[in-house]
Amino acid sequence: MRKPIVLVGVAAVIALAGLELFLRATGFSSPVWYQSDPVLGWTLRPGASGWYNREGRALVQVNSAGQRDREHALQKPAGVYRIAVLGDAYAEAMQVPMESTYWAQLPGLLGSCGFQQGKRIEVLNFGVRDYGTAQIYLTLERTAIRYAPDLVLLQFDHDVRDNSPALDPIRDRPAAGAQHLVECAVHVALSPSLRGESVQRRQSARRDARKPADASLEPGGEPL
Repeated sequence: MRKPIVLVGVAAVIALAGLELFLRATGFSSPVWYQSDPVLGWTLRPGASGWYNREGRALVQVNSAGQRDREHALQKPAGVYRIAVLGDAYAEAMQVPMESTYWAQLPGLLGSCGFQQGKRIEVLNFGVRDYGTAQIYLTLERTAIRYAPDLVLLQFDHDVRDNSPALDPIRDRPAAGAQHLVECAVHVALSPSLRGESVQRRQSARRDARKPADASLEPGGEPL
């Protein structure tokens, strides 16, 4: 009785091994790309890799920091000009090989224009699919800023809509991110230094508008 059971078990193992070899040979893979996050809702899963087959086909590697990018040192090397790219699926760009993404081509294109001569341009990609601008801002605040970027590029389309629970089609997006973004905007708007500067500019503009035009002055400001 035990012999047939053993034979069935061996046959099942052989079949599964054969199926795995077939799937590998045909390039099929189904990695888990995302993981849950208590603040952002979801992030890319560090170290995930495999073939991405939706809306395109590309071999994708997520680095150890959870970015669809190559590995980057946290500390910026000397002589490097760093650009942080933040956005949604257009920046994540799993549908195409990494070398075909717009951010991967930026260093060469900017270098050919003479941008930041004498420095090596390094672009870091922090884009994650379906992120709204609140999640993007929190990514900048929590992660991207730690890499000391010299320039931050924001890519977005309808992502502002994603901050509204009434308009957002994704129901499990954390509301805390949008609330935090609103609080930051209010804080900036009410900042005493910014308010004072704005008031001074308006007062100066009113004074200039009230000054009578003096036709007896040359363009240089000297009396004729």
